[in-house]
Amino acid sequence: MPEIVAELHGQVDEAFPDLRGVRNSAQHLEDRSRGLGAGRNPKPLDLKPVENNMISAPNGGVLILNSLNGSKYGSTMADGHYGEVDVSPESMERLQNILQQTLEAFDWHGPKQHGPSA
Repeated sequence: MPEIVAELHGQVDEAFPDLRGVRNSAQHLEDRSRGLGAGRNPKPLDLKPVENNMISAPNGGVLILNSLNGSKYGSTMADGHYGEVDVSPESMERLQNILQQTLEAFDWHGPKQHGPSA
């Protein structure tokens, strides 16, 4: 594994810190909609305070699922916090650059272009 890949992974974490938690909530929507966290025996969520342009819940208690707030997609995550991922053209361009650098970090063998064979 090229050393730069770890650095690029860190750039994804920096640019999208809630990505994994939001993804997991989308994947485990049934548990979240029942107010449950993660794991084999999920515990009830302790819903944390949320303050943004869409929701004002300074005392918590609000479950948010599959929310689009401007250019930010968000959900309540397994730990009860609200997390969101920016899906703006600028953030997607940043992600594209990171992914391109990741591909370029590897030595590739074979033709430059692959296509289906008939």
